[in-house]
Amino acid sequence: MNKSILSGKFLAFSMALVLSVSLFSTVTSCKDREEDPNESVNVQFQVKYSTGVNVDAIITQVGTVQSTQFNIPSTPTTWNSEPQIVHTSKGAVHLSAIGDGVDSDSELIVNIMINGEMKATDTAKGLNLLAETVFDFKK
Repeated sequence: MNKSILSGKFLAFSMALVLSVSLFSTVTSCKDREEDPNESVNVQFQVKYSTGVNVDAIITQVGTVQSTQFNIPSTPTTWNSEPQIVHTSKGAVHLSAIGDGVDSDSELIVNIMINGEMKATDTAKGLNLLAETVFDFKK
């Protein structure tokens, strides 16, 4: 009889232990998980330049993927990329433009638009023009 009482107590203890461990693991796995802070955004690159400026190249970079445009027409005086959906886990987007001005008042402006808002810009003035900007999603 003593053995059956001990077996019953051992069985009850074992069941309580298994139930406690199961309950603990269920509660800890159901805690609010940290949501992914990344999201998808609409990115568009824009380059504006004064009349007469010769834009030699426009370089865009999304994450680690770089693209270069050559032979930019002198008119109109604005170049826009196609809007693209970018996941912010890419880290950053970059825009650079290189050109030759006609005088010291010549301008080359680069803009990065995120969801329709200008988030980064840079302006170069003069004869040798280099404008570059970056928008870091992690800031």
